[in-house]
Amino acid sequence: MKKLKKEAKCLIYTSMFLGLIFLILLIISLITHNYGLVIGWSIGFFITIVSMFLLFKSGELIQSSAIDNGKGAGLVAIFYISRFALYAVGLIMCALAFYTWHCNVFQYSVFTCLCALLPSHIFIAIFYRDNDEPVKKPEETKKEEIKK
Repeated sequence: MKKLKKEAKCLIYTSMFLGLIFLILLIISLITHNYGLVIGWSIGFFITIVSMFLLFKSGELIQSSAIDNGKGAGLVAIFYISRFALYAVGLIMCALAFYTWHCNVFQYSVFTCLCALLPSHIFIAIFYRDNDEPVKKPEETKKEEIKK
């Protein structure tokens, strides 16, 4: 069986954690008839997974641009800006849903969306607290790729 990268493990554990909390919030929402909890968490869950994917892809692009003399480095800036744009769009969507419809259904959607964005940073800090992989120079990486 192929060993998963740290990025894949982090993404899987974050998804499992957010999915478990989603099920708990779904049960609470069904009991209290306040579906803003589920809606906000769903939006935050989607944004978290997409932003983590963009974060890990930008890390790969940074490593590959060091090898290929800067090719693909422009995408890193686009991924960076798009991550924060996703955060803003998600929070604004939840806020507009609450303030435009003036109903109690979306009362907690902004708060739960914000709470769904936080676990990704916690899991990244847990998985990358001790970096046991030494930093390689671009010349060493090219030599390893040639050997393969």
